[in-house]
Amino acid sequence: MEKSTYEIMTPESVGLKTNVLVLGKHSGRHAFKKRLHELGYDLDDEMLNKSFERFKALADLKKEIFDEDLDAIVADESLTNGEK
Repeated sequence: MEKSTYEIMTPESVGLKTNVLVLGKHSGRHAFKKRLHELGYDLDDEMLNKSFERFKALADLKKEIFDEDLDAIVADESLTNGEK
């Protein structure tokens, strides 16, 4: 799909290097998984599902979810799963 049909300006035209989508309560599993991959995480299906549930719960409380929030979710889930 041609970006110019839905993107009225490029990120570079306003001083950004890339177009970063903000994750929030309407973000889906694909966007969540893609952002985790960009942050260097490669989760198995079980860990992804548990982390996604935590993400959605947090997204209901906060307007925007930041990378630091995702780091904390994954770290906490890793600790929780490691204790079992």
